[in-house]
Amino acid sequence: MIVRGGEGKRLMDEIRGVVEMMRQVEHNRLTERHASSLEVARATYWVLGLGSLLGFSLLGIATLRISHAAAHLSGRRRYW
Repeated sequence: MIVRGGEGKRLMDEIRGVVEMMRQVEHNRLTERHASSLEVARATYWVLGLGSLLGFSLLGIATLRISHAAAHLSGRRRYW
C-alpha cells in the first residue's frame, strides 16, 4: 500500500536528501582536515629546515674551533 499512495516515493526522496546532507557534511570535514594537514606539513618543513641549518652551522663552528685549537696545540697557527 506504500507504493500506491506515493508514500514510498516520498520516503525515498527524504532518504536521498538525508544521504546527500551526510555526504556534504563529510566532504566539508574532509576539506577541513586536508587544510589542517597542509598547515602541519608546512610547519614541519620549516622546523626541519631551520633545525638542519642551525645544526650544520653549529657543526661548522665546532669544526673551526677544534681545528684552531689543534693547530694552536701543535704550534702552528692557521688563520681562516
